[in-house]
Amino acid sequence: MTRESEATLLDFCARQRDCFETEAWLSAPHPDREEFLCAVLFLAGVDWYSHRSSLIAIAETLEPGSIGSLGQRVCRTDFDLSRFSNLLRRKLQHASVVPAP
Repeated sequence: MTRESEATLLDFCARQRDCFETEAWLSAPHPDREEFLCAVLFLAGVDWYSHRSSLIAIAETLEPGSIGSLGQRVCRTDFDLSRFSNLLRRKLQHASVVPAP
């Protein structure tokens, strides 16, 4: 994943956390479908992101039978789950910080 596509994916996921729209996920223009599915499957499996059932349904719509395939997809794409998780959590934390008056 390029840094540009990573940044785009992180921004998308951060915006969607509080303003989740299934249709936006189904039509997201991420250039690499495998990377996008890695992100969807990963986020469906963590408790800090929310929207688990919706993300599972999205993964199944994008590619039927994809649930349970995260490990294989990570190997095929070299998707860095730890990096993605850390960057997204920092982005979400930063977005929730309210500036002092």
